[in-house]
Amino acid sequence: MHFGFERALLHELQFFDKGDVTEIVIKIHFDGLPLSKSLKDQLWTQLGKITKPQPSRVFIIRAYYGRGNQKLSSEFLKCFVEEYKNLHETGFLYKGRKGTLTLSQMIADSPARSLITCTKSHNGYSACPRCAVEGQYEYHKMIFLGTDSQLKTDETFANRTDEEHHVGDSPLEEMQVKMVSEIPLYVMHLIDIGVVPRMIGSLLSGRHSGRLSGKQMKDLSGLPLSLREWIPNEFVPNREVWMNFYDGRRQNFVFSALTLVQQLFNHSCLQNI
Repeated sequence: MHFGFERALLHELQFFDKGDVTEIVIKIHFDGLPLSKSLKDQLWTQLGKITKPQPSRVFIIRAYYGRGNQKLSSEFLKCFVEEYKNLHETGFLYKGRKGTLTLSQMIADSPARSLITCTKSHNGYSACPRCAVEGQYEYHKMIFLGTDSQLKTDETFANRTDEEHHVGDSPLEEMQVKMVSEIPLYVMHLIDIGVVPRMIGSLLSGRHSGRLSGKQMKDLSGLPLSLREWIPNEFVPNREVWMNFYDGRRQNFVFSALTLVQQLFNHSCLQNI
């Protein structure tokens, strides 16, 4: 389903206050999800948000339904690249005035990022988007050790310095997108439902000296109720969901985990994680 980049942009400008809208800066978001566990069909969306001259609502540019990531990468991105290049180079007309469009960032989680940049998946040996470290498969997961690996830059990405990181040529490079600095890491997946659940799991059931006592765990189970006033109605702040922290973890950790642990844990406990 294709709404059109220019059409979606002009429609959103109608909601702007009076002022100069001839220089537009926009962020683009890519995301997708499987529609069934038994099929490979996927639904992907491309969303936009104007950041300058004033923030806009999030609006849809295109939705794609298909099977197979390779087909998605070629068809879904090709249309977007052609439209953006045309708008960036020739501009657009709004109420008789010519405007320009500039892309500031591409927002995507780890699977979507590897897809649109044509790089190794996040569980690959050369998957790190920020440095040239090679992963190690241990404890049934891919881990990246070391802090002294060569950092990736827009130039090293373009020159394919880390050849193992790439699986093809991304259509985004035709737009002269800075493939490292303009595609930030997705905080929610890395921190909120990545590191934080593992941290809480270590505190609840770990084998180190920082494991919570029975009293601390009991106190922790009641803390979500203290946040009831600030939690949206779609989420239920009950004891059972918190203690079984992998259920409903998006709400628990995105909205409340760090607030709760700061109330309960001391520094020595956190240092042992």
